Amino acid sequence: MVQESGNDRERHQLKEILAREELHIHSTNPERIDAATSELQRLHFQILTRQPDFLVGMFQHLEEIRPTMNDQAQAKQLIDHGRRLVATKNWDDLRDVNGQLWMLVPDTERAEEDVRLYTGIV
Repeated sequence: MVQESGNDRERHQLKEILAREELHIHSTNPERIDAATSELQRLHFQILTRQPDFLVGMFQHLEEIRPTMNDQAQAKQLIDHGRRLVATKNWDDLRDVNGQLWMLVPDTERAEEDVRLYTGIV
């Protein structure tokens, strides 16, 4: 994904992570391994959030879980706005709307494993 869709900075980040691969593979320190895994996940998510298909999929997921959101009035406004953004293919603003909607999702919902796996947000 980094080679296909990443920018120069992200390619450099990946090279740095891979250069430390041997340290992580032979490490007995779980925190070191977790840190490297988190770096890779952040890089992956950073690239995903620039992909229109991912942004639309994330928005649709957030629409589905709207009933669980903390502020229904704000969620409705954001979803209506998000629909317009999808129609006009305004991906930068949709990314922002997705982030705002995500903040309305209760912590317990955000912590569920399937949501974390789908979103890449830990």
